[in-house]
Amino acid sequence: MKGGVGKTTLSANIGAHLSAKGARVLFVDFDYQGTLSLMVASTANRDRLPNNAYELLQNNSYKDVSQSVHKFKKLPRIGLFAAHYLLFRDEMELFANWAANNSSFDIRFALQKILHSRACAEDWDVVIVDCGPRFTTSTINALCASTHIVIPTILDEPSAQAVGYLSKEFEDHKQELFPDLNLLGVIPTLVAQDPPHADIPTFSDLEQEQLEAVEEAVEKTWGKGKYVLEEARIPKRAQISKNADKVAYVVDDEAKRVFGRAGDILIERLRNEGFRTSWTN
Repeated sequence: MKGGVGKTTLSANIGAHLSAKGARVLFVDFDYQGTLSLMVASTANRDRLPNNAYELLQNNSYKDVSQSVHKFKKLPRIGLFAAHYLLFRDEMELFANWAANNSSFDIRFALQKILHSRACAEDWDVVIVDCGPRFTTSTINALCASTHIVIPTILDEPSAQAVGYLSKEFEDHKQELFPDLNLLGVIPTLVAQDPPHADIPTFSDLEQEQLEAVEEAVEKTWGKGKYVLEEARIPKRAQISKNADKVAYVVDDEAKRVFGRAGDILIERLRNEGFRTSWTN
């Protein structure tokens, strides 16, 4: 629920790592700023891509939308439903029409209908949905369709408070809308200290205080467990920042190391829950 914490950067680079491990990865850009779409397009040497993520909020089947997936020669195992500012207008219009028409089709579960189909599972191993810091029609769709959520956060007080607010919203709506959604983990981002070869993460006193606050906040909704993935931390690195307009994992070795570390931790957590990841090499 806070901007600037690394949601899009994490989505793009974890997706790139999963693709490098052998997964066929479908990105869904549900943030109308369209940053994920721009990053993927720039990495693939493409211009701005037409907005088509709104098709996933309509009463469509996967077959209806599969031909709209943007694909890239440079990124052969990655597909994308793109967004830009028009998505804000489109999703508001779609929601208003749905609410006014009293349709039996529930717009909140449009994405679930598409992604949970056998046809989609035959084309893609992993779907990563990038959402903006607000509960919009598209964000609700993402939560209803997903098996897991990953929450990035800066370790400062405003960001920790935003994680607490988000957890409270989950608690209020989880049983009604997304009872099967699981928290895969909270990943600290833009941490100050992270020597390249340090196995054990080091945090400042302030960061450590906020780590504890975040852990307490998520446990109120998700129960006891180790949810803050300190080992998956994303440090503040000049090499990553200078490639912020691209998928840094693809173009920079340090970004590949950092996001690969985080990606491998997420893969292992999925395996521990019994998820099959036969695509990993």
